Amino acid sequence: MHVFAEEYSVAFNDPVAIDLIGYDKEDDRQLLFVFECKRAYTVQKTWIFFKDFDPFFRLCRVVAPSFGQFGKYLPTTPMWKPPSPICSEGYEVVASGKSLKADQRPIFEAANQLCKGFLGFVQTRMNQKADSRIHGDKIMDCIFPVLVTTAELRLAEFDLSKVSIQTGNLDAGLNLQPLDWLVLKHPFSIAADSSCKDFRNNPHHIEDQNQWRQSHRECIYVVNSTALPKFLNQYGFRRYMHNLKIN
Repeated sequence: MHVFAEEYSVAFNDPVAIDLIGYDKEDDRQLLFVFECKRAYTVQKTWIFFKDFDPFFRLCRVVAPSFGQFGKYLPTTPMWKPPSPICSEGYEVVASGKSLKADQRPIFEAANQLCKGFLGFVQTRMNQKADSRIHGDKIMDCIFPVLVTTAELRLAEFDLSKVSIQTGNLDAGLNLQPLDWLVLKHPFSIAADSSCKDFRNNPHHIEDQNQWRQSHRECIYVVNSTALPKFLNQYGFRRYMHNLKIN
């Protein structure tokens, strides 16, 4: 695992600088990790996430010289045991004295920032790969968006049937399961009148066509900073990706 770049400038609708890009190259592919880093005061702040109803998620976006860009999808996370949860939204909970305040904006805004950098980098690699075809480039890029935070991560587990239709309140217990990392399906679109051409609007690969409902949801890996070495372990996630059949 190596560092490719720091503060790497790209643009997808808006210009943005990527905090860090890491890469791991073997044989026919290279893994490229786009990192956005967020520090939180861990004594006060916890990030709590809720599961998505659909377990299918985009493992990564692939840029291949022979095909352009497409997504690789899975119904679970077989590279980790137990599987990591697939989530739809998250809240930052701030504890101050005896009071608790939940706010969706910090996670949403951090995910937006990551999506801009991630999609801008994917677009950059698409352009570079298109130009390099004449030079016989056969290396495939597997690109992953990773949001690293010092905040503790929790998964909210509860009986959905105990949520009141009248009040929206949960009339039962709530279990907050500690996590090292998770997958967050984050909604990210650009304005229809934007000058930016969104490559996601014209899927060519059968997997993207089958998963069209996720075309404007980016699957982000949210990782607690203390677990990052384990997340990137060469014999775990990275080895799984190098061995995975992608076409």
